[in-house]
Amino acid sequence: MDEPSTTQPMLYDAKVF
Repeated sequence: MDEPSTTQPMLYDAKVF
């Protein structure tokens, strides 16, 4: 949803993908 590059791209990537 939001930009993962701002916080934890790795964590967000795993959740989003």
